[in-house]
Amino acid sequence: MGFRLFRNFGWKYNFLSYITSMILFTILIRYLLVSWYTRPSTAIETWCGKAYHQGDPEVTPGGRIGPAQVSEVPLIDVAIRPRLSLYLDGEKNGSFIVDATASRIHGQPWDADSSMSNQSKLNTGTVVYTTGDDDEILTVNVIHMESGAELLPRTTIKFNETSKEFLFLTETLKASLAPQPIKLELTHADGRKFEATTALYYLPNPKSTQSITRIDSLCGGLQVRTSNLLWLKIFPYSFYLSGAWLASDPTNLKRFRDLGFNILHIIPGGEGIGYDLDQLDAWFEEAEKLGLWIMYDMRWTYQNSDYVKTQVERYKTRRNMLLYYTADEPAHGVEQSCNSTPCNESYGDCGCDNCITSPTSPALTNIPSRLDLWSSFRTQLGLPHNPIWSVPQAFTQQDFWTRTPSPQEVIAMILLSLNHGAKGIVMWVFPTADEIIQTASRFSKAVLGPHGILDEFVTSTEAVRVAVVGARDVDAAMWRAGSYMMISAVNAGEERIEGEMRLKFGEDVSINNLRSILLGSPGWRLEGKRAIVRNGMDGLASWVIVFDIDEDYNKGTATN
Repeated sequence: MGFRLFRNFGWKYNFLSYITSMILFTILIRYLLVSWYTRPSTAIETWCGKAYHQGDPEVTPGGRIGPAQVSEVPLIDVAIRPRLSLYLDGEKNGSFIVDATASRIHGQPWDADSSMSNQSKLNTGTVVYTTGDDDEILTVNVIHMESGAELLPRTTIKFNETSKEFLFLTETLKASLAPQPIKLELTHADGRKFEATTALYYLPNPKSTQSITRIDSLCGGLQVRTSNLLWLKIFPYSFYLSGAWLASDPTNLKRFRDLGFNILHIIPGGEGIGYDLDQLDAWFEEAEKLGLWIMYDMRWTYQNSDYVKTQVERYKTRRNMLLYYTADEPAHGVEQSCNSTPCNESYGDCGCDNCITSPTSPALTNIPSRLDLWSSFRTQLGLPHNPIWSVPQAFTQQDFWTRTPSPQEVIAMILLSLNHGAKGIVMWVFPTADEIIQTASRFSKAVLGPHGILDEFVTSTEAVRVAVVGARDVDAAMWRAGSYMMISAVNAGEERIEGEMRLKFGEDVSINNLRSILLGSPGWRLEGKRAIVRNGMDGLASWVIVFDIDEDYNKGTATN
């Protein structure tokens, strides 16, 4: 299930120009799976381009991505982007994220004696070459292409340094609805220059108190401006919600909120706009009072500009509108499911195409491998650093799904997704089995909680892999915020692990003490300053643990 995020700035502010394609692989699908949208020229019924009824012949769905073309000469892939997808008039500071990446796929020739014509010398084999000296320094200059103003004081970046943040002042900018063109120049001491461009949105401040959503392109989180004009970081955690269930009892929306979910995503019907808009108005009003953010679903109408305009005009000034959702289920493999019927590359409807399960590869390991694969596609295709959300299977047995996931599997799917970069969790579908509902609720109250622990860690930093020793199927990641560190660890296998196992952190981590276990059983103990150890681990066991750390070991802040 895929969707796009539209910045909620209102139709009169040229709505379509503020589209930000993101979340659950949508922008990748546009490139990789475009042929899957089109039903083959046959009477065979297909889903995502594949035949799925018993007895029907297989159909080749297409949409493959081939191996990357590899340069014969070293390249430097230079890029710049605003950290935030938009800034508002009155905000005094902003920042740019700059990459000077050594690459074999994208960019300009790095060596001084490599002419631009070398870029055409590509092949699909493996090429090994020296990509340059990591100690080589490049001078950074960022220029407003219309005014000619230099937005940064002269500063530097190292060759092969990525995601380096540079602060700038907005005092030379004029607020405008149009994107403002920005150019990056990197200059080597020998005179070589490398350039890239981007667009900066520095927008007029709307007079209303409507919500405004923006994306943090460095860490992947969302920020939303509330009615009191403050920016709030938000980690979306919820279910797709049945409107029929919501309508069955006037107290159901409050019940849903009280379970610990923060997003209201009502599934539309299949005709017209798909909603009773008067009923929707009432639900949205109540949702605002309850503190629920709206994810408005236009899956049936997003290609109809009249329908889109009608809906956006109606809801653009809502103070709890978070985002608009489109393009539902463009391809399977986006929805993560823990079990499925047999399915191959040209046949079947299983919810997790091409998943692999074996004694050495438990079913749940398909979630991290799939997320990692899509991230690698994003890099290979040179696509923007847009966030990814995950849709864990949280529904009861039906059709091609032969059983209901256990509560332990649901939690494992959530944490495996977070460990591999997901920035939001919206499960399919509510209502579901009561034990799944209660498990999802307990997770919210334990890990998100009243203090927004997950909001602070996951939306503000990227997940960093944690080395696991003594347990093959355990997956672990960590996030740091100030003097705290949070880790998530999951045994993706169903069998208990015996013996001693440890999680080892990097040289830049120094743990002072284990502060609290938010999720999971006790039994972990510190081993020095950079590891934790336990004896034994049950199958599908999961943990979320917070530590106090020495803040001096944290990474540096943005460059002025």
